[in-house]
Amino acid sequence: MSESFDAYYAWLGIPPQEQPPTYYRLLGLEPPEDDPAVIAAAVDRRVGSLHAYRSGSLAGVARRLLDEVADAKACLLDPTRKAAYDAGLRESAL
Repeated sequence: MSESFDAYYAWLGIPPQEQPPTYYRLLGLEPPEDDPAVIAAAVDRRVGSLHAYRSGSLAGVARRLLDEVADAKACLLDPTRKAAYDAGLRESAL
């Protein structure tokens, strides 16, 4: 993200102390959310809110965040990748 503009905070409400966000935080979910419908709905909400910023001077920032949301979706909706991701989060919390 740009040093002068914090899109995580301004657009997604993720304060600096929670950055970089986990996939769950990026989507506004509590880990370890397991319901694919809840995860998909959170992705849809984030994509919808970020689409408003796709044009203008911060379009590149919006595209990067949309890419991060796509990565989060791909990981959290794939049971094998999600299990590995969750294990990594648990390990880093120790």
